[in-house]
Amino acid sequence: MKLLSIFLLLSMSACAPKAEPLGTPLGEQINKKVNAPSVESVEPKSTPVGEKPQKEMAVKPVFNHKAYDTLLKKYAKYEDGRVDYKGLLSEKKVLDEYVKSIGEADISHLSANETKALLINAYNANTLLLILENYGKIQSIKDLNKPWKTERYDFAGDKVSLDNIEHNLLRPVFKDPRIHFAVNCASIGCPSLANFAFDGKILDSQLDTVTRDAFKNKRYAAVQGKKLALTSLLNWYGSDFTKKDWTPRADSLAHFVAMYADGELKTFLTKNPSPGITFQDYDWKLNDIPR
Repeated sequence: MKLLSIFLLLSMSACAPKAEPLGTPLGEQINKKVNAPSVESVEPKSTPVGEKPQKEMAVKPVFNHKAYDTLLKKYAKYEDGRVDYKGLLSEKKVLDEYVKSIGEADISHLSANETKALLINAYNANTLLLILENYGKIQSIKDLNKPWKTERYDFAGDKVSLDNIEHNLLRPVFKDPRIHFAVNCASIGCPSLANFAFDGKILDSQLDTVTRDAFKNKRYAAVQGKKLALTSLLNWYGSDFTKKDWTPRADSLAHFVAMYADGELKTFLTKNPSPGITFQDYDWKLNDIPR
């Protein structure tokens, strides 16, 4: 039985989508935005004495997530890891409009962090909309036909799938393992859907928050005797947390968890920096609030 469990975990890990850049104009645009030198980093030239300063160019506003943020504060039950889909259904039009604005977004003027935040929000908002469209008919997102692979979502004038967003735009371009605690797959096993919209101006602290909060939940990190029991996410995407060109990173999964751990977990990892690791079963049931 133990060998079977190990085999299943290895099989699921092998099936996890690879982080590969999206070879489309959209993918190239985002990759260039992140990896090319930013003109914003160049200091402006000072105005010579006696000359009038040139008129500054109008700065375009960042993408507006306010309406979506309001919905999340009302219906994402962050501490419980649940979502009030029935309540959200009553304001589906607001979510529809937000998702439409993502599809029409001009990302040319967005910073790398603003683009990253928009991609995370796009993944979560479209997942919410997908569940609302099928609410009452499914027990799990996996009941749907190819929920992650269908290219049905509009992003900045292009058609993408949820897998495209996560595995072809977020992971390989931004190389940030905290993304795994920010995107939400509408399942109990997934880290909680944040009750706020991700915002490029404060994105780094937001990603630290959702990662730290995930490890406070024993479904994602727990001490079991002398072992560390982790969410299967860290098994499926383990190398994302230890690759040398990813940030933040650590030399091992246990060391990564220790960076964000608190309480009993922190104490355990301080005393046992290299514990044995086991991976918990992943619960794919819909993360609806209990009715």
